[in-house]
Amino acid sequence: TGVSLVQDGVVTAADLASSAITSAALPAGSVLQVQTTYVANTPHVQTTSTNLQPAGYSVSITPTSTDSTIIIQMFNPMVWPNNSDCTGRMYVNGSQMSGASLYHLGYSELSNSYASWSFAGTYSPTSLSTLTFEPYFRSGTNGTNVRFSHENSSLTLIAMEVAG
Repeated sequence: TGVSLVQDGVVTAADLASSAITSAALPAGSVLQVQTTYVANTPHVQTTSTNLQPAGYSVSITPTSTDSTIIIQMFNPMVWPNNSDCTGRMYVNGSQMSGASLYHLGYSELSNSYASWSFAGTYSPTSLSTLTFEPYFRSGTNGTNVRFSHENSSLTLIAMEVAG
């Protein structure tokens, strides 16, 4: 009575419910959890600041192991440089991700056209505390009004924990 082992290579609901399978038992590369922020109808998010500003979107994940890797992805279909330039960086818990350079998250320049920004990066947790990832952006050197997102567009942020 009770399930203590996965038998015959078949994972059943009973195996999961009985904790016969734990994240510690999964091989390296297994996805342990996925957290998503999806905004189906974004507002205008804009700035004239030449200093990095929070875009107002974030995704949080609480690692289950410090041996894991967190994969962060962002899909933003409408960044508008407004005939100037716009750059961005990904932040974690209010600080720039280690190694992030000027064009870490994306770069759009001298066009009145919209550009899409896609980002994928990794982060190695040092504790089991919650991690919050948030894109930051800024206007170029002339302080023109630039948009990180356009109204009626969408934006997705994904944080995925992968076993180490």
